[in-house]
Amino acid sequence: MPNVSWPPPLGQQPPVSALATAANTARVLNPPTASDRIALLLRELSTLRRQFIVVRQPPVYTDAEFARARAFVVLSHGAIEDYLEGIALEVVDKGIQAFRSDGRARTSLLALLGYGIKVDVPSSFSGGPWGMRTLLNDSRKVLRSWTEANNGVKAKDVLRLLLPVGVKETDMGNVWLQHMDDLGGLRGRVAHHGNPPGAQAPVDPQDALDHVARVLPTLCRLDARMCALRDE
Repeated sequence: MPNVSWPPPLGQQPPVSALATAANTARVLNPPTASDRIALLLRELSTLRRQFIVVRQPPVYTDAEFARARAFVVLSHGAIEDYLEGIALEVVDKGIQAFRSDGRARTSLLALLGYGIKVDVPSSFSGGPWGMRTLLNDSRKVLRSWTEANNGVKAKDVLRLLLPVGVKETDMGNVWLQHMDDLGGLRGRVAHHGNPPGAQAPVDPQDALDHVARVLPTLCRLDARMCALRDE
């Protein structure tokens, strides 16, 4: 297995198993540069890859192998979606907890207030500088409602989850957001339409693997950024 730096440099697309190993090492550093959530996600994706994907050359597959490729897409999409929802709440929850102790402004909390609710000057002191505890709790409820209503990993879904925790759109990049759109579109096709007679060709296992693999390096880089925001 190749050694992989964490987070992987731009332009690299290491095997998911190598990313999982690197994340597992990075999450126990002091300070950690990978979250427990990304380590769990990468291990799960590595397992799904072993269980569901067989790549053949020439690309001749059985109906069962095409079906497993569809399952890989749906399950991988669900795992990535769950990671994004969980890490967003983890970042703001850690920030709110720290704010209760020291009252210090943090990037994630400023972003949460900016996207969650309109901040007005309070009429009374309510347990924190300018009544911020109440405002932060209200904004956190808004973000929680967005995670509960979320149903995808397309760009609009990702932006709604990550912008309110302090990640910038420039951290993600247009290319990665397009890859997330592509993954979400593929998941929608295989989950809701399948391959009825006369419809689109079955999902090629290599294509299924590529759709997932190409979003992972930037996702790992974003995780390192979110760890920094969480522990700010």
